[in-house]
Amino acid sequence: MQPDRTRCTECDGEMELGFPLDHMENGAIQAKWAKGVPQKRWWGGLKLKRNDIRSVETFRCKVCGFLKSYAK
Repeated sequence: MQPDRTRCTECDGEMELGFPLDHMENGAIQAKWAKGVPQKRWWGGLKLKRNDIRSVETFRCKVCGFLKSYAK
């Protein structure tokens, strides 16, 4: 059963859709979710598999500010 993403589970307020931001040197990008534990590469950065990466959508309660995120 799909959760009701339009109502807050904390106060029953109305939820609005948004997304978390990651800041980069030249702007901002949408945050992502990656499966597993972070593994560093020897030259920097992280080892990632494209199939293990998902976009994140976040809902915010207009009343209490509670955030609830889902990896799509």
